[in-house]
Amino acid sequence: MARPKGIDLSGLEWLEREGEPAFKSANNQNIAPNDGNIFIDPLILTDFNADGLVDVILGCKNRIFRNHGMGRFKPEKLCPNFDEVVFNVTLD
Repeated sequence: MARPKGIDLSGLEWLEREGEPAFKSANNQNIAPNDGNIFIDPLILTDFNADGLVDVILGCKNRIFRNHGMGRFKPEKLCPNFDEVVFNVTLD
């Protein structure tokens, strides 16, 4: 794999914005990892049901948060007939 000898940041300009936040939080949830794990991955963002809205999949929690628009997400089991942890998900 090619690696750069260095990265020149001499022309870098730091910009900051003041004032109210530019975005409102649409949804905020604290999701703890499963026992014996420190991660909640894989985290997959995809339009799972082809409705034009991006859904959120937490594979190792066997959860999908279906996007109903306007910041509304409905949590459901990703695989209703499967109660174990899902570590790999293939979307086609």
